[in-house]
Amino acid sequence: MTKIASKLGTIRRRLVPEEREQEILAGAINYFAEYGFEGQIRGLAKQLDVSQGLIYRYFRSKEALIDRVYEVVFLNRWNNEWDKKLKDRDRSLNERLSWLYKSYFSTVDRYDVIRISLSSAIRGEKIGINYLEFVRLGLIIPIAEEIRAEFNFPSPEERPISILEEQIVYSLHATFVYSLTRKHVYGFNIGSEPEFLIEVFVDSFVTSLEDTMRRVFKREDAIATTSTTLLAS
Repeated sequence: MTKIASKLGTIRRRLVPEEREQEILAGAINYFAEYGFEGQIRGLAKQLDVSQGLIYRYFRSKEALIDRVYEVVFLNRWNNEWDKKLKDRDRSLNERLSWLYKSYFSTVDRYDVIRISLSSAIRGEKIGINYLEFVRLGLIIPIAEEIRAEFNFPSPEERPISILEEQIVYSLHATFVYSLTRKHVYGFNIGSEPEFLIEVFVDSFVTSLEDTMRRVFKREDAIATTSTTLLAS
């Protein structure tokens, strides 16, 4: 925090607009990671040792600044290779999930990503809600679809992906997110073997997955049958 203010406050050289904007944006990312989006522009300006007017010269509003933070912290780090390799059915599901989560973990293993996503989601702010839905559509649903294909279950067109199925996939995803939450929010040492742990967790997940999915379908069918019976009575 002090280093950011020192860097921006003591170096009063003339910067081209692009450099100045990046300086402010980098400072804003650190500031919001520390204080959440309820932090005010005046607080950011004080931390960066610049005027509020200078910040508003580059970002017309706090909302505009938050939108740029979302773009840089989340969207720009999204790897389109995840979807491509996840759908490579020449490889086993276990291999694909291991590769995917090793890459995902290394990408989001950042103080700003974890703290901003959690703090904004807790407060019901747009950036957190949007990112959670982005992950759901970009990772959770595609993984559920590949699980269907791996075990020759009905396609999503024949039987839409259910909320219960999503929760099964989230159980794996949340394992890695919680590990990073412990590291970046609570300050715990999570060790230096994330790739090994990812392989272990994926192995455990996939080993029981076929039986788990059969139980899910059986449960949903039973609920549907009961509902139909009640409506008919």
